[in-house]
Amino acid sequence: MDNTRDSEAALIEAWEEAGVKRINGDPMHCGSLRYNKVMKDGTDQPIEMQLFSFETAKLSKNFPERGQRKLRWVGVNTAIRKLKQPELKPILKQLKRQNRVNM
Repeated sequence: MDNTRDSEAALIEAWEEAGVKRINGDPMHCGSLRYNKVMKDGTDQPIEMQLFSFETAKLSKNFPERGQRKLRWVGVNTAIRKLKQPELKPILKQLKRQNRVNM
């Protein structure tokens, strides 16, 4: 997404991958991390991720990548327990302390 602000790219990705739509306000940058993603061929790909939070209410039933992954809403404590990237846990815990995620 060349020439797209990181916050706008986050909104686009949330819509395309999960049908998430913003309600109000601009996305707030809440952290960044680097990790190695294991690709389908078994190789590691270094990833740099920028994370943004924004207000949302529900998932749309129709979105571009529908059916490519299993989706469900969970509380923040469940999300923290289930994360596959342990580097995300401190960021979610900080958002929880700041009351920027629904419990």
